Amino acid sequence: MSSCSISIQPTVSVIIPTYNRSSTILRAINSVINQTYKDFEIIVVDDASQDNTEEIIRNITDERVHYIKHAFNKGANAARNTGIRQARGKYIAFQDSDDEWLDDKLQQQLSIFDNIDNVGAVHTGYIRHENGVKEYLPKGELNITDGMLHTLLLYGNFISTQTLVVCSEHLYAINGFDENLPRLQDWELVLRLSKLCKFVFINKPLVNVYFNPGCITSKPEKRIIAMKYILEKHSTDFTNHPLSLAEHTYNIGNDYLSLNNRKLAISYFCRAFKISRKPKYALGIFLLFFGIKTFNAIKRYSKLIRN
Repeated sequence: MSSCSISIQPTVSVIIPTYNRSSTILRAINSVINQTYKDFEIIVVDDASQDNTEEIIRNITDERVHYIKHAFNKGANAARNTGIRQARGKYIAFQDSDDEWLDDKLQQQLSIFDNIDNVGAVHTGYIRHENGVKEYLPKGELNITDGMLHTLLLYGNFISTQTLVVCSEHLYAINGFDENLPRLQDWELVLRLSKLCKFVFINKPLVNVYFNPGCITSKPEKRIIAMKYILEKHSTDFTNHPLSLAEHTYNIGNDYLSLNNRKLAISYFCRAFKISRKPKYALGIFLLFFGIKTFNAIKRYSKLIRN
């Protein structure tokens, strides 16, 4: 492993943030090293791990691998931004320390940049692994016309960070990831990028994403904080698309419901109904007055509330 002083400029900088992932970090790094496309550097940003992550990475002999360690834990967004600041490539790609790329991922994405004009970002499909179950995402066809991506993203994210390659100039222009977010950082990033550049989607599973039930994405408290922050930060866009605002407001209510906070759940269901008179919002309010158990019991069988 070398320092970050290699003089030859790589085409792609691959940023891998990590924290206490000694059991999976080598698989993630090797899936990049083994790419058929070879003109890249790997920047591993260790967010103050307390396991033997550093030892594992320092034993890697590939000179394209660079290691940076934070003195204290700053969070994944800050780790990615540290990598972005150190990146020397024309393009920046992201990998997570517990996931795995297929060996031709970069080759296929760089081919898009080479053959289609004015592309700013390329993302791919992926396989989500959870408890032995595999699921291809994103669901459905993404036939998105120019100018429609940002509007569709307001309704929810379908672009995972591990699948993304972006022109570095665009990441610099938006100042990278928002370090105030405890989660949903990939969604907020592409919300901003989609207003700046053209995206292309490769409808193939080129990443294996391994879901850990104990990770931050399974914690509703963090999702509530992040969702409120994003709705405020992008308030003009969401106000101009009230159906998306209503649905996210309703989902915050559902998160409060999962925390057994009936009062706040009703409050957010009422806000959603005020924005959009959708029947499920009104039905949710009505059922909650009979208690959370009643609501959840009916929700399991009622498509109207689930959708």
